[in-house]
Amino acid sequence: LSFVKEGPQERRKFLDAAICQIKPAFATALNRYNKSILQRNALLKDIYRKPYLIETLDSWDEAAASLGAILIRERVRYLDLLRPKAEELYRGISSQKESLNLAYHTAYPLSEAEMEQSLLIALKQHREIDLKTGTTGVGPHRDDLVIQINGVPARNFGSQGQQRSSVLALKLSEASVLCNAIGEKPVVLLDDVMSELDLNRQDYLLNHMRDFQVFITCCDPAAVLRLINGKSFQMNGGVLSPDQN
Repeated sequence: LSFVKEGPQERRKFLDAAICQIKPAFATALNRYNKSILQRNALLKDIYRKPYLIETLDSWDEAAASLGAILIRERVRYLDLLRPKAEELYRGISSQKESLNLAYHTAYPLSEAEMEQSLLIALKQHREIDLKTGTTGVGPHRDDLVIQINGVPARNFGSQGQQRSSVLALKLSEASVLCNAIGEKPVVLLDDVMSELDLNRQDYLLNHMRDFQVFITCCDPAAVLRLINGKSFQMNGGVLSPDQN
């Protein structure tokens, strides 16, 4: 639930981790960008005591803009792959009653030709505020993945069942994108996801997910009784055994 309810950090982390699995070079760019922001922040604090260091800020602005443009570009491209599958999965989870919409929120043009220059301009325009706060206030480390259900923000207006369903749709679509990228189907592990889901959503998870090998844990014995296909097991005293029901 924190993925939806809380600030954008977890949602950015989701996108970045997913991209790193299929594009190792992105991990390098992400690491370099994070380091450039840390070093820029340290410099902003040093300038307060040593004003002459402001002359070196331009080089860090250029590095942050160049690397930041890579991050935004790859996040948008990945979301373009993720969105159709996630929206389809959510419709299935909600029995076609609700729609999921995903959008990447950034303050900069998504045009690749303009992005780096726009980031650089924003860093320079925000410099006076950054010098006062000692931190970099603009860049892809402030962007967000916006999740809407039926056209309204899931963070503010979604029920817990809807919020859980949106995260499930995102994670399952991540598995689908990963499968298409590497040619192998990942195993899906869903730990105690049944709570807060109505019976229709539970039925979808139990009986309509056929593309992957799925392991679902739950504490409600009634949920297992709704399982049409597959096998169920019980854990008692640390011993796992086939369910006899």
